[in-house]
Parts: sequence; structure tokens; C-alpha cells
Amino acid sequence: MTKDANKSDDGGASESQPLLGDNKRTTDDTPSSTCRLPIEPIPTFFLVAIGLQNPILKEFLYYEQCEKNNITFVWDSNSSKCFLNMSDPGYMAQQTAQALASQQLLYHNIALYIPVCFSAIFFGVWSDLSQRRKVAILPAIFGCIIQATIYLLLMGFKFSFEFVIIGIPFVGLFGYFYTPFVGIKAYLADVTPRSKLTFRLAVLSAFEGIGTGLGFVTSGLWIQWQRSFTTSMWIPLGLFTFIFLYVLLLPESLPGSKKKLFSCSYFGAFGRACSSAKNSDINWGLLGCYYVAYISSHFADGAFSEIVNLYLMDSPFCWDPTKIGVLFAAMYLGEHMMSAVGIRLFGSVMDDLWIAQIGVLSDVLANILMAVSAYLPHRDMVPFIGTVFALLYCFEAISKLTQSLVFLPVYRATLHWFPGFGFLINPAINFAITAPVLGFVHYRTRCRSTGSQLTIN
Repeated sequence: MTKDANKSDDGGASESQPLLGDNKRTTDDTPSSTCRLPIEPIPTFFLVAIGLQNPILKEFLYYEQCEKNNITFVWDSNSSKCFLNMSDPGYMAQQTAQALASQQLLYHNIALYIPVCFSAIFFGVWSDLSQRRKVAILPAIFGCIIQATIYLLLMGFKFSFEFVIIGIPFVGLFGYFYTPFVGIKAYLADVTPRSKLTFRLAVLSAFEGIGTGLGFVTSGLWIQWQRSFTTSMWIPLGLFTFIFLYVLLLPESLPGSKKKLFSCSYFGAFGRACSSAKNSDINWGLLGCYYVAYISSHFADGAFSEIVNLYLMDSPFCWDPTKIGVLFAAMYLGEHMMSAVGIRLFGSVMDDLWIAQIGVLSDVLANILMAVSAYLPHRDMVPFIGTVFALLYCFEAISKLTQSLVFLPVYRATLHWFPGFGFLINPAINFAITAPVLGFVHYRTRCRSTGSQLTIN
């Protein structure tokens, strides 16, 4: 694309230039609209809805399996029953319910995340190439409306779980949880001057943490108050519908874009990107090491992502939805706050790779504490202590799929003799892969830095 095509009719800087283009926006490049709706409510309410919806499904599947195994619950201060005697028939029935719920979640996640692995890339690239950010936001929210409707049919109208497995892949095809944030952050970058962009992104991250924490707390309290999963699922459906209408009213961030919404030429962009990357001076070895460390660290968090709900609802914890909601709220609020504070605090005295190693160590400590918490005194406090160390929590589509394929079957297989075994996979992966790779990268980076200094001298 030529520079002339990136200019508006009056010769000023165009709002239709790509985010990664050569032309730089100045601090005066602000949108012409003076009544633009803020973007921050979208991730806030979206994450409130997600934080409500996901725990409800996991807890519903477990309670439903308990009812099928003749375990009944009384909605009082603690809606979960505890069978601590391993010879008790109720204890064996509870173990069976845990295993069956874990298997259902595995099938659910496979059906959801396999399509997401492709749709997340598709909608993100389409949005960037067409320069229409709502392309990445609206389909995913529409898919979440479908998802909440499917869950309501499952819980309220007693549809079979096979109906969920048939319907949930369509949710994945719309991008699910991941593509909205691609569009939201690109939208924010489009409408914000460069001098204020860092602050706006920090504010957006804060809203994300608040939304997630509020969603998890509300899910537990609302289930406990209503004593029903069905009525609780109406809140996510209403929130997703509100967000969808809000985005419809939102003007595009690049209203002057001349790009077509549909174009076959977009497919050629992948080839051009690959050929330009080949001719660059990128150190592919070090870049590959970064990716291996990143993927392994986030994959290792599958225990917290996938099995912690079932783990804490089982004996000897027997937590109710309220307590689980408070734990998740503390986890996600702690992630956003402690990550920012930790990077700010350590960044002045050490480089980024040392900070990454500290993050890996904190993650390992959190998982080890959670694994053995069932055998420690004051066991109810240990999960909350583990969240203090947990700085690395991320939900990428591929990681979620592989986490489900590994951690849910492992939990089902080890449930009868060591239910916390899944959390020990984290230190095994981090010590075997992540820490050595980061150490190698750190060593190579310091060697290159020392060599450069010697050359200059």
C-alpha cells in the first residue's frame, strides 16, 4: 500500500492506517467523533458474564452426577456434603460423581476449543486486514449468547448432555472468549493517542480484573441465594445480550477505512508476512525458546484452570459455590494487581528474564501448596495462600484444549489415591522445561550483551 492511499482527502494523517504500519500517529491524532462510547464496559461486563457462567456449569455437572449417585444436597450454609470415611458408600459415590463430571468437562472442552483454535486466528486476522474491529468482537459475543442458551436448556429443561456436545462447537466457531480482546485492544489503540495508550491499556487491564473477580464472587453468592443453577444462568445471558447491543451502537474505530470487509487478497497476506519474516534479522532460536517457555508455563497451569472446582467440591474440602467464587475472585484480582506490582518492584533491580524465573517459582509454589492442602491443618486457608504466589494465569485456546486433554483424565485416574496429583504436573513441567529454557535464554542474552560491549570497547 502506498503512502497516498493512507492519507485522507485533506492531507492529514489517516485513521485508516494499519496498527503496524510505518506511519506514526501523533498525540493529536484523535477520532473526529466527540460522543464515542467508552470501550471499557465491554470487557468488564463480558468477563463478569464469563466469570458467572463457567463455575455454574462445572458445579452443575458435579451436582447432577451426585444426584444420579443418590447423593442429595441441602442448600444451607454449606451446599456440599462431606464423606470423610473411605469405607462409607457415600464416599465412593462421591468419587464416582467426581470422575463422571470430569469426563463430561473433558468432552465439553474438546468440542468447544478445537474450533476456537482456528476461529480465533481467522477473526483476528480478518479484523486486522479489513480494519474493522467489531468483526472480532460481535461474532464471539453472539456465540456466547448461544452458549448461555444451551446451558439454560441443559439446566432448566433437562436437555441431555449430548445436546451440549452437539451445540457447543458452534460457539467455538464464533471465537468464544479470545477474539473479543483482540478487537477491543486494537480498537483502543485506534482511538487513543500514543502518549495515553499505555495508561488506557493499564486501565483496561484493571477493568478486566475487576470484571472477572466480580463474576466469580457473584456466581457463588447468587447460586447460594437462589438455590438454583437455572435462575443463575439468566444473568450471563442478559449480560451477553446487553454487550451485543452495546457493540452494535459503537462506531467503528477507523470510520474512514477504504478496506473491503470481504476480499480474497487477504489470504495472500499470510505468504507476504512469512516471506518478510524470512528476510529479517530475527534470532529464531531465541524466539523459539521464548515460545517454549511461554507455552509450557501456561500449559502447566491446567490444574488451576480445569480441575480446581472439582477438587475443592470433593472431600475433605467440600466447598460450596460461595467459597469457590471468593477463591477465584482473589486469584484473578491478585493476578492483575500482583503482576503489575511485582514487575514494577523487581523491574528496577533486575532484568525481565529474572522476573520471569520468579514468576515460574511462584507458580510452582502455588501448585505444590494446592496439591498437599488436603493433608495440611487449616486446609481451607491453603488455597487462598496459594493464590498469593500465582502470578501466571492465562487462558489461550490451544492451552485450554491441551490442558483439558491432560489434566481432566489425570484427575479422574488419580482421584481415588491422590486427588491433588494434577497440581504436581505444574512443578514437573516448569522444572523440566520452563526453568531450563529461560535459564538458557538468560545465559545467551548475557553472553551477547557482553560480546557487544567488548566490540564497542
